[in-house]
Amino acid sequence: MLSMMIQSPYFWGIVALICMYLLSLFNTHSRDPFYLARGHNGQSSTSLFQNLIFTILTVFAYVTVVAARFIDSPPGEPLPALPAVPINLLVLMGLSITTSTTSKAIAITSQVEGKSSAEDKSTLLKDRDDKFDLTKAQMLIWALVAVGVYLVVLYSFISAKCYLGVNVPDLCPKDAALPDIDAAFLVLMGVAQGTYVAGKLVSRTTAKPLIEHILPAKAKEI
Repeated sequence: MLSMMIQSPYFWGIVALICMYLLSLFNTHSRDPFYLARGHNGQSSTSLFQNLIFTILTVFAYVTVVAARFIDSPPGEPLPALPAVPINLLVLMGLSITTSTTSKAIAITSQVEGKSSAEDKSTLLKDRDDKFDLTKAQMLIWALVAVGVYLVVLYSFISAKCYLGVNVPDLCPKDAALPDIDAAFLVLMGVAQGTYVAGKLVSRTTAKPLIEHILPAKAKEI
């Protein structure tokens, strides 16, 4: 049983995720696997959660493909080169990091300038005022869809042994190293993340109405 598990590339992908969890546990002392996705208010941040799951997905895919290449390499031959990360997958990671960094910068700036309330009730799907945020839901849904689609593509990629240079139309692109993200899907993810950041900027720059006077101002005498 153990021998069969070791011969499965997915086993090593899961081992990599376990190592990531243990590293998080050692540094944060929290058993919550998504602790690194918490914002400054202690609740889960949408941008940080998206960044974390994309990191988990990329690590799992990379280690799984590397393990598959090593398992299928003929005995006695040089070890195969490590696969390159596709450009669209790198862009997706970059968008995710930019979104989480920008979101945090906007929140910190708003607090410093006094344009946001001190009490932050934001969660994965709610804003600072504890109200449902459609832009957060949209970005989270697209992120989860992206993860699901990529896992299906990864399974097909490994099943067809694309990492060995096998030419299978629509499954194994030329010089395939890792399955890539579809360009159209990448645009949709970029739009969702852009809308999320734009919503943060609008909520920051829109001032709340303030009561300056209780009594009516005295009319100027002529």
